[in-house]
Amino acid sequence: MQIWGDADLVISCFDRYLNAIEKAAHANGKPILSVATDFDPDVNGIATPADIHNPDFLRAVMVPEQDRLVQKLEEHIGEGRIRFAGLPVRSAFLKEYSAEELAALRAQYQVDPDAQVVVLVAGGQGVQNGYAKLLAEHYRKNEHSSGANSLPKIHLFVVTGKNEWQKKRLDKTFASFDHPLLKVNILGWLEEKPMGELVALAAQPVGVEGYRGALISAKGGGGTLSDAVAGGAPLIVCDRNPISWEQGNIEYVRRNKFGLSFVEKREFVPTLLTLLNSPYKPEVDYRSFHSIERSVELVKELLERNRERLAVSQGEQEKLA
Repeated sequence: MQIWGDADLVISCFDRYLNAIEKAAHANGKPILSVATDFDPDVNGIATPADIHNPDFLRAVMVPEQDRLVQKLEEHIGEGRIRFAGLPVRSAFLKEYSAEELAALRAQYQVDPDAQVVVLVAGGQGVQNGYAKLLAEHYRKNEHSSGANSLPKIHLFVVTGKNEWQKKRLDKTFASFDHPLLKVNILGWLEEKPMGELVALAAQPVGVEGYRGALISAKGGGGTLSDAVAGGAPLIVCDRNPISWEQGNIEYVRRNKFGLSFVEKREFVPTLLTLLNSPYKPEVDYRSFHSIERSVELVKELLERNRERLAVSQGEQEKLA
């Protein structure tokens, strides 16, 4: 309870259905700011119609983008309590690299100048579902394809996260793999900076056509997809049995042409090759609407409103005394 006594504002990223924090904040008279980290979250998971009828409960919501989401939320918690704050992006993915810096990164990661960089991720535990092996098998079988069916030159980085067993297994699988058009590196857990560098390489146009690489995500997590979008890397996302609150993220990627999705494993390689042989023309320029300042404004507003509320409450108590 000492924590609640010292707090001026409670910020929560949890779904309200699972969130005892919200109840505790309300019980202790603290304003609460809910932050939606997915692109198209369930409105009822953020606010209920009861919120608008409770003036003592100072609550507001920050959302990533979605005008229609804002309209729905205002029906629940009142006009003016919603702020657009941009998507949850780490600073390393917002860095803009010069041509010289990108060339240095290619040398650092031993990437050929004409290779498209593809980064495969699957959350912190790195469950890859055999995607790297599927791609390698396709390249082996189609090594002599030419013309319209020719294979792009790829440098694949597989990020296994904290899954050491997975990394050891993939290290063994690709220890003797050698193909002139497909180079594979197995990486473990990556900090923000190297991950941002790989995304920058995946976003770099290559060759006469200027086609980019890709980031392949085995799940539709808002953070990973936002990082890739902000960094300019085209996306491939698995849409097989997504977590309910991540379904909107995958739909957002498709709708705004940030990338493609697939459902069955057999669709993975054709989907990736289609993306790698297509120009990247998203519907939205993500860099134009990322701004942490919007978040700061809302925090200040909530704190000021709470101070005003407490002053009124104290004045009423003094009158009664």
